[in-house]
Amino acid sequence: MNVGANPARPCAAGTCPENPFTPMYNVRLANGTYGTLIHGGRTARQAEARAGSTPFSLTGYTFEPTLVGGPVSEFGAHPADLGTPTGTPNFNVGGADTAVTFGTTLTSLLNTKQTFARADYEFGENLTGFLQGSFSDSDTRYVTVGAGTQFQSFQIYSDNAFLPVGVRQRMQQEGLASFVASRVEADQHPKEVLTNNRAATVLGGLNGRWSDMQWTTNFSYGRSKLRTRHFGNFHQPRWFAALDAVDAGEFSGGAANGNIVCRTDLTNPGLFPGCKPWNPFGNGSPSAESYAYFQDEPSRYQVENRTSGLAASLSGPLFDVPAGPVNFALGGEYRRQKLIQQSNVDPSTPIELYEPGLVEDGATNPANLNGIPEGLRTAANPFNLLWNSTNVGNSFGKQNIAEGFAELAVPILTDKPFAQELELNGAFRYTDYSVTGGMRAWKVGARWSPVEQIRFRGTWSQDIRAPTLYELFQGVGSTRGTFTDIHTGRNTNLITLNRGNPDLKPEIARTITAGAIWQPTFFPGFSASIDFYKIRIEDQITRPNTTLINQLCEDSGGTGPTCELIVRPLPFDDRSAENFPLSIATVPFNQAFSEMDGIDYEINYDMLLGPGKLALRLLGNYTREFTQASSPGAIPLILAGAAAGVPKHQITPSIDFSTDRLSVGVDVRYISELFYTLQPNVFVTNNRLSSVAYLNANLTYDIVDGESPVTLYLSGANLLDKLVFAPQNNAQPTEFYPSFQSQYDVIGRYFTAGVRFQF
Repeated sequence: MNVGANPARPCAAGTCPENPFTPMYNVRLANGTYGTLIHGGRTARQAEARAGSTPFSLTGYTFEPTLVGGPVSEFGAHPADLGTPTGTPNFNVGGADTAVTFGTTLTSLLNTKQTFARADYEFGENLTGFLQGSFSDSDTRYVTVGAGTQFQSFQIYSDNAFLPVGVRQRMQQEGLASFVASRVEADQHPKEVLTNNRAATVLGGLNGRWSDMQWTTNFSYGRSKLRTRHFGNFHQPRWFAALDAVDAGEFSGGAANGNIVCRTDLTNPGLFPGCKPWNPFGNGSPSAESYAYFQDEPSRYQVENRTSGLAASLSGPLFDVPAGPVNFALGGEYRRQKLIQQSNVDPSTPIELYEPGLVEDGATNPANLNGIPEGLRTAANPFNLLWNSTNVGNSFGKQNIAEGFAELAVPILTDKPFAQELELNGAFRYTDYSVTGGMRAWKVGARWSPVEQIRFRGTWSQDIRAPTLYELFQGVGSTRGTFTDIHTGRNTNLITLNRGNPDLKPEIARTITAGAIWQPTFFPGFSASIDFYKIRIEDQITRPNTTLINQLCEDSGGTGPTCELIVRPLPFDDRSAENFPLSIATVPFNQAFSEMDGIDYEINYDMLLGPGKLALRLLGNYTREFTQASSPGAIPLILAGAAAGVPKHQITPSIDFSTDRLSVGVDVRYISELFYTLQPNVFVTNNRLSSVAYLNANLTYDIVDGESPVTLYLSGANLLDKLVFAPQNNAQPTEFYPSFQSQYDVIGRYFTAGVRFQF
């Protein structure tokens, strides 16, 4: 993976030439170990407040497995070998005690069942009707992470029954009630997500003719429901209770009797029934039943979308002019949309820690605390959600949409010198959204053929994209994962809050296109086309990720709009580790804009060859410019040629040969060089990613032809097994595949075979 090259860290990784992102091998997590890593100590008052730190002589020690015969060594812990530091905090190279998270699923396991039916009926010469329906049911299964990470999210007390005696004595000697710890759960079952998505649609309508006019009416209804279960998340109230393991005899003031129980069973009987003490000291020490107590119940949510609509249109010739008929189209549509999301958690509210005087979601008055940690005292921080990772909140929203449109095509000249054809056309659409208001879209265009062999075309348009119901009404959800804060240089767990924005407005895009098609009569079967496009989107809806939010705020010196999404405990000018964000919110907003221009081109040549037909084709795109900015005053992101954007050049030549029964095809997909970044304020040592070409092939054969054919097919992708190795910047080791999945093939050489039939 790519990490900062300079362990002196003169700046955050990648933000200055002295500490550029540089690929390094065997990068591992250094802020947590498989056996539990000790961080700073806490006095009783600090432990009760879930804040603060006191020096501890065993900081940096890691625990050894607690076996039946006792610890591996006499002390039960040793100074952790955390490898060699890099220019990125807590990402070190090597080390006997450093950790990785064992990866994630590259492609999900998918099982899909689909059905489709359609019926058509001719009521008369000028009236037909149709009705169709579809249903799909798909299940997916994938691993989000192979081992969970708990970085400085829990604290261990000196009376913990599993704690090695030597560590307990050292805590007592130094006057510490607890120490904050981190752990990577190599002994945990991988975290898995299971989803079920069912969708049904019904569409029906009538089509008719009236004189020279054509009319249509139709109705539609669709409903989908996505159910998600995330296994392996820690149910945090139960986890905190299981972490607080005490000896029942010692707790009662007597001698230790070996009866290890959850402390809450003694202080709050019945609050956490069935609690199983969890031993965090050493890899493999926790029992399966203790894990099952707080992670077998999944976090779950379901999302239901419903839509229904009615539409009608009328089209045909309006009147004649010397160059031909003036054609028109009129129509209208009414739609209703609804979003319902239900969950077993409320991410907007932290869990109760049962600590008298402690405020979980705000500032605590120290005078309200008595200096005795109580309740779920193993929580290291006041603000904790029900699940340690995925917390998806409830959402509800609906809107009605009414729209009407008109289109007109007017022939100006035909069969004239230098005007084989000249046509002007235009369209207008008004859409009224019950949530965001009315918007107008329009287009004007022209087609001109000076001679039969060539045709020019062009359009100028205003287009709109309304925010989705999820963008508008998404309830508060949260995720938790490691994050490198460039402001403080600290790398630890971050709570990311995701929510919708009901104040969003539709995006507005202005587009200009101009192109030509050439079909020479002296070269039958040949055609070529080229089209220029230029697009500018204003008020673009975007949801920046936490890294971008952090970078944009840093670039603005703490004054930019994204700074409002970052909640820090201290003022912005404080760069100490204590000012690591409490949370970062990712919210869609309209302040972004983007510009793109480029050229699409295509060349085709078809010819007869022996018993069949040979087709040669070349598709290509050149993107000259693609920039985005989060707000009018922000530094634009240069995305043409950047790995996070689009390649400058994409070219796909192909050759196909087909007969009545046989079809064979080969194509090559070429992607030009890309760069990790083209930003002047981001620095990467090996910034350039070489161009790549993927070879693909396909073969089909009709073993039965006619009206009910049976076809065998075989296709192969990435036949040369090309891999573009592109380590990610500051990504959690082994969790992210070392390539850009949006740009490159990540599976390698693979084949697909099957049979298709119709009846």
